[in-house]
Amino acid sequence: VIEIAEKTNSKLSWIPRRAGERGAVEVGALPNLLPGARPVTESSARSEVGAIWGVNGSDIPSKPGRNHAEIIQAAINGELKALVIAGLDVLDAPDPQALGQAINSVDFVITLGIQENSLTRYANVSLPVAPVTEKSGTFINWEGRPRPFGRAITSTNALTDARVLAMIAESLGLDFGLQTIEELRQELSSFGSWNGNKLAKPTVAAKDAAKISVGNSILSTWNLLLDDGALQKGEEHLAGTQRPVVAHMSEKTANDNKLENGEKVTISNSKGSITVKLEIIEMVNDVVWIPSNNHDSKVKSKLGAKEGDVVTIQKGSF
Repeated sequence: VIEIAEKTNSKLSWIPRRAGERGAVEVGALPNLLPGARPVTESSARSEVGAIWGVNGSDIPSKPGRNHAEIIQAAINGELKALVIAGLDVLDAPDPQALGQAINSVDFVITLGIQENSLTRYANVSLPVAPVTEKSGTFINWEGRPRPFGRAITSTNALTDARVLAMIAESLGLDFGLQTIEELRQELSSFGSWNGNKLAKPTVAAKDAAKISVGNSILSTWNLLLDDGALQKGEEHLAGTQRPVVAHMSEKTANDNKLENGEKVTISNSKGSITVKLEIIEMVNDVVWIPSNNHDSKVKSKLGAKEGDVVTIQKGSF
């Protein structure tokens, strides 16, 4: 995508799906970043952060940490003894099966969340945290603008994520240092912007184009606004307004595979299958689109597939 933007003299903007993703980058949640989106490999960045944290910059590791896949693999390999998992459902993971294997490989699992989900039953300890209505905080929009919000409901004793993490640190004999939203905001504002060297742009080799024959198609999938997400659990009236679950493909793709509009189509691979009604629309050929997480179309749990995988398509039965 970066190369396309450069070749066409265009500007690239990232509009994340989840409200907290841009903020996570800004506070250094990625394994190669420090707060303020400072590269962990830059000595001046480590010195700036160390000055705010009250430590020597040389004490801050210069090597990037593990990413999601590397954490999962380290747990499976026995390199990690415990996992702290916050705000995550099994189906949020790129590879739910690998996440389940990682959880079963460690000695202790702590989960943080606002309600029970598919990970709760695996946890040794499950700690509730306050939803956005019961705490203060800040979202960062895709433009980088802060959008602070106040606590709407004050009649509960729900603890913030920060306070729960501080309590975990205290139980380990560590000083988290920050206890309140106000303290967190004050520290984050002290970092300011980073004017040094930026991270090098990623280099990703393009895959060879899939060779599609009759009976096969390239999978395209995405989450609908209303689906079987954990936060919509138990709200049957809202669920009743979901779009009908259908598969989309072009007229040519349907004709090549002897499929007709309105009939059932089965999308499958070696791991499983999904059967839904077909809706022919104007779109790219040799591609079938289905929603990622609706009651009749759960791509990760049924197919274990991802965007761009080659799947089998054939006429389904009612």
